[in-house]
Amino acid sequence: MTEHAFLFRDLRLERPGVRGTLGGTGSLTLTAGAPLIVLDLNEFLHRPPCLSGTLSFSGTS
Repeated sequence: MTEHAFLFRDLRLERPGVRGTLGGTGSLTLTAGAPLIVLDLNEFLHRPPCLSGTLSFSGTS
């Protein structure tokens, strides 16, 4: 973790109801607007991925 970002190693993505996982590295940078998310999945896909989606964060302070 840095002052403005979370760094991920050995990240595993799972989809409910679908077998298997997808792994890689990435980061989540906190910005004034929407958070900037960068995922590097080339190690497992062996080509640049074309991904889209939505992340929702919730919690208490």
